[in-house]
Order: sequence, then C-alpha cells, then structure tokens
Amino acid sequence: MKPKFLSLAVVLLLMSTIWSPVCHASFSRDSTSGHKPQPCRDDTVMLVLAQMQQVVDKLHDGDHYSPQPQEVVNAVCKANPANKDQTIVAVAYDEKPQADGSVPNAVELALVDAKNQRVEALSDGHIFSGGPSPRIDETSLWIDTARYDLAPGRRAFGVEWMDGYSPNCGDGMVGPSRNLYVRDGKSIRPVLQTLFMSHRWIIQRGADRCNMSSPADTKSIVESTGLAISVAPTSSNNYRDLWLIADFSIDDEKPSGSFRYKLQYDGRKYPLESFENAYALAERAFVRAAATRLKLKLPF
Repeated sequence: MKPKFLSLAVVLLLMSTIWSPVCHASFSRDSTSGHKPQPCRDDTVMLVLAQMQQVVDKLHDGDHYSPQPQEVVNAVCKANPANKDQTIVAVAYDEKPQADGSVPNAVELALVDAKNQRVEALSDGHIFSGGPSPRIDETSLWIDTARYDLAPGRRAFGVEWMDGYSPNCGDGMVGPSRNLYVRDGKSIRPVLQTLFMSHRWIIQRGADRCNMSSPADTKSIVESTGLAISVAPTSSNNYRDLWLIADFSIDDEKPSGSFRYKLQYDGRKYPLESFENAYALAERAFVRAAATRLKLKLPF
C-alpha cells in the first residue's frame, strides 16, 4: 500500500464520524419517485471512494483529481441478484470545478463483496449528467436489476440517472436515462448508454407566463412517450438482442401509438443512433396525426 493511499484511508476513517448522519439521511432514492429507496451504508461508500483513489494513484501517479467524501451528492446500493454476496453501488459526486465556474457531476460504479467489504470491480468511466447546468441530487439515481441476461453467465445491470436541469420555459422534459453495464474481470463497462426512458413535449402551449400572447382560453396539449426494454430471443455478436418499445399518448389519453425496435449488439455496445432516428420519425408521424385529429397547428 502506498503511503499516500494509507494517509487517505486514515482521513476517510476519521471523517466518517462527522459524515455518517448525512449519509444515512440523504443517500437513498426519494420514495415519491415511484421506486423503493436504495440506501447505502456509510462504510460501503467510503470503501468505494478509497478504491477509486487507489486506482487513480496507480494510473496517474497521484497527479489526478479524485472526489472527497464531502463532494459526494448521492449514493445508492442494491443487492446483486446474480450474486447473493455482492452489492451494486453507484456513487455520484461533484468533479473539479471548470474554468467557467460550473461543477460537473459524475457517477462511479462498483461491485462490492458485501460479506468481506471488498471492491471486486470498478467502472472504467462515468455517467455524466447533461444540460448546461448539470445536477445530480438525492433523487437522481436508481439501480435496475431486471433480468438482462445477455449471454450465458453474463447478466447486465442497469443504472438510471435523472438530470436535475430544467429550462425555464422549455418545450418539454426528458425523464431518466438508463444505462446497462456488465462486469469484465475487475472492470465494469457500459454496453448501453443514455437511453432516455420517457419524455413529455408540449405540442400546443397554453396561455401562461411563457406564452402571454396566446388567448386566455388556450390550453396546453402535451405528448408523452414511455419506453420499455425486454430481452429478445435472438442474438447478435454473441449477445442477446434488445426490444425497445415506445408508447405514445396525448395528455391523459390511453397510449394511442406505439413503436418497436430491435437493438443489436455490435461486439462492444448497443449503438442507439439508428434507433433514435427511426424513433424520431415514428414520434413525428404520431404527433402529426394527433395534430390533424385535434385540429392543432403542427409544432414543426
């Protein structure tokens, strides 16, 4: 163990006495989000931070930014159904401030031996929040352990993040972004990144402070889309294909349009470009039909 890392471990241990109450209070998913809380033990979060520092020291000879406990903004943990002795951990933290004063967020993933409190695998990269003012808070993260059996002995797990940025007078809002990961030895690598699971677009803006020129009786009409993922029986490059199913609806109507797309693994990841293009065309066709039916002016 390097002397520098030893000193950091001692600092983390000492800081845990003052950080502990905050950890238990904040580091779980808000129950109002529709998901059960996924709280993390303080010592598990500290363990992941210490392991990150050890990896950083080894790769960058100590000259690289690594988060401190006070910079952690959220952490969630969930038992891994593929390994009963293992915990999936996602830790969100503030990165080094940028030249313009902004503070980007990042998320580190780890697989932890829950019995022996040992990090078995760590992610190679980060999930970054989007938007010009990225924010991850105590309701931003959720671990998804659905049966993503992509290959024999290879079960992926998902992590969702919700960007806290919201434009003041935007035309819509995107929901959480789902990302799928698999373990490769001591590393965790992404196979599906930044798939937005829902969004809402205003196809007619009513009379409000963002549209004061509209007649007072004009109401807002909103198109909503929700996505679902399922594992297909077919395979590409030794990984199972994924079905992405989108349901479209207007306001409070039942889903009145749908779109299904088979996503194929290219040997490294599930690329989303072709899906996004086809998905956008299907959504535009749905909105165009709805606008005609409701006698609305097309938003495009």
